[in-house]
Amino acid sequence: MLSYKRLKKWAITFLVCVCFSQISFAQFEGYSVDKGFYESRGHTIGYTFISANLEEDAPVLILIHGSDSLPRDNWWFIEKSKQFLKLGTSVMLYDKVGTGESSGVFSEMPYLEDAARDVINGAVHLKSNYKVGKIGLWGISQGGWIGPLAASKSNLIDYVMAVSGPTVTPQEQVIYTRASDLRHDGHHTTEEIEAVSEYRRKLYTYFGTGVGFDKITRLINREKQLLWWSKFNFRVGQTPPSGLYKRNFDFYRKTLFDPTEAISKTTVPILFVYGDQDPLVPVEKCTKIIEGLIARGMNNLTYQVFENAGHGIEDISEGGANHDASNNENEDHTEMMKKVSYRKEYLQLENDWVIKHIK
Repeated sequence: MLSYKRLKKWAITFLVCVCFSQISFAQFEGYSVDKGFYESRGHTIGYTFISANLEEDAPVLILIHGSDSLPRDNWWFIEKSKQFLKLGTSVMLYDKVGTGESSGVFSEMPYLEDAARDVINGAVHLKSNYKVGKIGLWGISQGGWIGPLAASKSNLIDYVMAVSGPTVTPQEQVIYTRASDLRHDGHHTTEEIEAVSEYRRKLYTYFGTGVGFDKITRLINREKQLLWWSKFNFRVGQTPPSGLYKRNFDFYRKTLFDPTEAISKTTVPILFVYGDQDPLVPVEKCTKIIEGLIARGMNNLTYQVFENAGHGIEDISEGGANHDASNNENEDHTEMMKKVSYRKEYLQLENDWVIKHIK
């Protein structure tokens, strides 16, 4: 099994992807490649539509980014496009607000409702300007929040694939990632990690809502007296509600988004895919939430967890290609991505899911 340090590097590689490695769309010989723009929330969004050159009303799959500033012509999205085009579906790639050819200011953590609206407006543009049939969404990481949310707000979406898409709040995902870092640096006990996670949970909620200033003040004063506090070197000012409207607290408001509310409103098929060694997403919590929704009658939901797989469902088993490739800690993300080897069962699952739902 990979060390946690290398697991984290792989996860960050999938988030950063190969944002500085733009690939020419000219390589799609035999396909119709159309580049253009559509409007969304006052922004101009750059996109590329790659048509499978099939009959009219051919299906299309929109690829949704993770949290980083990927341009749409990055190496990994091009490779995913090739994978899906072979199945007979067209593909739409777009630049997030503030990246590539899209206008606006980029935010690593946008308001997810806004990001979902950009996807929906892309689907509207496709229906209005091309002869397309069923529209599916494929999203990774942050895109795994956005895809189901878009499907809950638009009847244009026919199915969704969410790869490493959390069903917990962004707040919980951030807390889990930070706890994972603490857990694997070997300097903290389980009790200390649980204490700091619970403290962060209460503090972040206050930062996001502005409710409970007196309560959070008492909490800080009490926790300062405990042994674990000094080990984490916290520097937390007791900010009153009036100070929480500054831009630096905007992040905490965004992380209160509850994906289960959106998922509960969907009726289209949604596939969630996870790697059991993902250092960024609490896979066990996420799958329990999905199981709970299924128990309530949401039979449109399906999930699969792959063993010895990371955030991008890359194969990180002992002796595997990625295990060996990751030994060079100075290797940049672009070169790592070009060597990536996915779990074959994962790629087959994606292909089978697309073929099933484009008919």
